[in-house]
Amino acid sequence: MSLRSARWVAASSAGNQADFPKAFSHLERLQNLSQRFAFAHAARHLCMLPHGWRTHGTCEVFR
Repeated sequence: MSLRSARWVAASSAGNQADFPKAFSHLERLQNLSQRFAFAHAARHLCMLPHGWRTHGTCEVFR
């Protein structure tokens, strides 16, 4: 399993358990790992958006 796949599984698992700070942390790392690939990078930002809304992290949403 690649590092990206492992992070994705960890983020999904944390999100399913309502551990949003942990899920967001994994999504942030995924976002950094995917910067070289425009589509994957944008997709990670879209995945991070609901977590920002749930945790009222407006600075994270609009950054």
